[in-house]
Amino acid sequence: MNKTRESARAFITRFRELYRSRSDQTVILCPPATLLPLLSDIASDLPEFSLGGQNIHWETKGAFTGELSSEQLLDFGVRFALTGHSERYIYNGESPEVVAKRALAAVNSGIRPVICVGEQRADFESHRSAEVVTSQLERSLSLLDPIQGGNIIVAYEPIWAIGTGLAADPESASKVRETIRRVLNSRFGEEFGSGIPIIYGGSTNPGNVLGFLEQGGFNGVLPGASSLDPDTLCQMCDA
Repeated sequence: MNKTRESARAFITRFRELYRSRSDQTVILCPPATLLPLLSDIASDLPEFSLGGQNIHWETKGAFTGELSSEQLLDFGVRFALTGHSERYIYNGESPEVVAKRALAAVNSGIRPVICVGEQRADFESHRSAEVVTSQLERSLSLLDPIQGGNIIVAYEPIWAIGTGLAADPESASKVRETIRRVLNSRFGEEFGSGIPIIYGGSTNPGNVLGFLEQGGFNGVLPGASSLDPDTLCQMCDA
């Protein structure tokens, strides 16, 4: 819940000045819904950028005040959608069963869902990260078949690291990534499960992003606070 049209326009202008396009890199911007029209127009001529929604509802229309449908997101060129972000769990009572419905609606409409999973601090300290993430992910994937599953992205974002400045170390994060991969292969078969990108989110910055990609083995990152500054975000892209 950041930025107005003016600050978003300044952000994307600065980011375009700094960003060096790479054929093997995708940048997905997930702004508040109020900024989708603006960024849709600006990003239309920038093939390296994709737009993502911060949420998606499972119905195409109806009396669901405050929600956004796949049809409304597609209207602005949105190709990705966050589902089950930790803040939705914490502040909005989201559950894995609801995430499963959102993910299914996204896939069926041609939008690629980014399914987020992660444990609380108490779970991490009691060495229950793998157990908690396994249960959460299995329930979030429950409505998807293997072909549909091949069109998702999974984000591991330990809840205790979101917005705290305390990132997981790449080694421990990598162990959870391996758990996620096993769940994906078990659910969808290795043919589909092995190709699903797994990314890390939680207090990433230019100084630690490479560790998660190289040591942690992640396919990308989901930055929050550090993505609000175009200079910092470009430094992460460069890394």
